[in-house]
Amino acid sequence: MRQRFKKWDRSIAKRFPKLWVLGLHIYVPVILAVWLLFYAMGWTMSGEPLPTQGAVNDYADKLLLYSILPTIVIGVLYFIRQIKFNALRVHHHLPFKNPFIHYFTFLLVCVLFTAIPMTSHLGLYHNMSSTIHEREFNDDLSHLNRGIVHFYQDEYARTVFEAYDYPAVANSSAIEGTVEAAAWQTVESIAVSGENRIRSTYRWNETKDSLILYRSYLERDDDYYYSGERVVNGSYWDTISVAQAHLEIAEFKNRAAKYNGEIEALEPDELIKNHIAHNEFQMTRIGVDQEQFDLLLDVTRFKEVVGTHARISFRETPFKCSEWSFWNSYLFLGLYLSFLLFILSSVKLADFGWALLAGSLTAVSYGIIIGLVLMNSSNGYHDQTEEYLNLILLTVFTLGYLWVMCGRRFKNGLKKAFGIAFQVFLPHLVMCFFALFDALHTCPYTPDYPDHEPCLGYEYFQNDEYYLVGMCLSIAFAILGIWFFNRYYKKRYVYPDTSR
Repeated sequence: MRQRFKKWDRSIAKRFPKLWVLGLHIYVPVILAVWLLFYAMGWTMSGEPLPTQGAVNDYADKLLLYSILPTIVIGVLYFIRQIKFNALRVHHHLPFKNPFIHYFTFLLVCVLFTAIPMTSHLGLYHNMSSTIHEREFNDDLSHLNRGIVHFYQDEYARTVFEAYDYPAVANSSAIEGTVEAAAWQTVESIAVSGENRIRSTYRWNETKDSLILYRSYLERDDDYYYSGERVVNGSYWDTISVAQAHLEIAEFKNRAAKYNGEIEALEPDELIKNHIAHNEFQMTRIGVDQEQFDLLLDVTRFKEVVGTHARISFRETPFKCSEWSFWNSYLFLGLYLSFLLFILSSVKLADFGWALLAGSLTAVSYGIIIGLVLMNSSNGYHDQTEEYLNLILLTVFTLGYLWVMCGRRFKNGLKKAFGIAFQVFLPHLVMCFFALFDALHTCPYTPDYPDHEPCLGYEYFQNDEYYLVGMCLSIAFAILGIWFFNRYYKKRYVYPDTSR
């Protein structure tokens, strides 16, 4: 097998020498094989019974750790190969004849090997998603969120009363100590006296034809926010009819069993009566002595199963890699590594070292200036002083680099160092200007100012669009930088100005 590979490798070197130098015939098959290996490892976790989200996260972290070493080894070996086989060309001051083909080849390989850690998570996602029914769960979740309040509740006084009942106490300084301490004493004194039964989190209204209750969600879904309702950490007050309560109870019973939500057998009217009586008694007790209302036989397992379903269905960590929006930002790693490899294959290592020194001094100077200005700034935190300062400094440093690169007063070695450093910084520079442009157009209104309209349509980019536009800009400027610096290095190396 080894002899066959060597024979095949020599034939490619003779027939396609440029392709042989790029090493696609070696690294692409190796990377794809590693992909398949780690993707298969994601399927090794059993989905029956459905594991908890903590167990899934631990397993995903282990797969990630296992994948780091082969990713680094493949990346380092590929970088060494390209630098080694381009050393003679660089030594003779020959620029790439087909720079864009070489760059996109580097981009392909770098994207492939940097994606290795995510293939295990992708396999784990496909494994876990095959054990659930996402569409059915998304339909069930809204009913579970609305029905859980009838079967399980553990918020009676502290959260509800501090959030809604006593704003006057919160603004008073009559009681010594903090505002929080004053509110706490008020809530506890009312709880002990029994007066807070009129504010029970599950009770009849005055005419006893409707229920007033305090809802808490199991998991966030599309119905998480309700117009006109005050939502605090996913919880809010609600008033429903008895018929609506019966419907919610029936829907919850029908759907909870799918997610290990076994329930004590009670008729809806008896359940409501017991819940109201339980709350009336608990609201007369001190907070630390209050007992939760729970008709679920194993509420912990029920919450774990629903939570795991939600993480899979909503593509949360570690399943984010199954969405294109994740790759919009993750691909920046492969983009920058390919750009860095192209630079390393285009210049002498000694010149690259001087460029790193110039870049390091620039970064340190930039940080010192930003820190000193902001330390002495008396402006508040809600203005855009820092954004404007960064914009000004980035512009000044960029123009300074271009001046050194193209000025006639500087020696050729200094021009090369600053030119290489500028090309290294180019992807970061593009994203910095793009991020500042977006930050300077941030919506000035927040939920703290209810008199203003929401910021819908104010921002230029949503989250997914932001990274997609940033990726397109980075690739465009990378291509422009390759075109420019391929000619710049030719002038600096092949036709240097020996007068300075």
